Amino acid sequence: MPPAPTARQVALDLLSAVLRRKRPLDDAIEDNPDMPVLSVRDRAFARLLVATVLRRLGQIDALIADCLNTPLAPRAAIVQDILRLGIAQLMFLRTPPHAAVATSVDLAHQRGLLSHKGLVNAVLRRLSVEGADRVERQDAARLNTPDWLWRSWSGAYGDDMARAIATAHLKEAPLDLTVRADEAAWCEKLQATQLPTGSLRR
Repeated sequence: MPPAPTARQVALDLLSAVLRRKRPLDDAIEDNPDMPVLSVRDRAFARLLVATVLRRLGQIDALIADCLNTPLAPRAAIVQDILRLGIAQLMFLRTPPHAAVATSVDLAHQRGLLSHKGLVNAVLRRLSVEGADRVERQDAARLNTPDWLWRSWSGAYGDDMARAIATAHLKEAPLDLTVRADEAAWCEKLQATQLPTGSLRR
């Protein structure tokens, strides 16, 4: 019997579905046969991990490019995705470096990419040391916005507003919940803010 899938393995499949098969993330999650096998916590982590990569893709790919002498070949797309997942954990999800590096190297091994394990290890170890400074120097709003979209926003609203919109897109959307009764008690339990509509915002 094969071992149960991990959240990171599922995240890798989801990322491939979105970036290469052009599936919307929610559709990819719905269609992924391994997603229901994961625990509730692991399902949430897999979704968060992929959403973080997609939200920060420009920054993440710039970090990868900075660490490589030559770009990865198109046939090594899965290696790029493994690096993306590892960098998202290191730089934006505050996963401990040893865990982000080790699980990414394990992913490369599990997918039969034995010749790329050293590369994955080297890039992520380097970024575990230098990454925070590199991220600090990045223009996050610009890097994470496609050129066509940036031009459209700038043309319609001006450069300052385009930057403000792009910056707002980097924030994770809040979670709003509507409860049937006892909003105040649920608000306290969930450490939420009660909205004028009665919904609770996490």
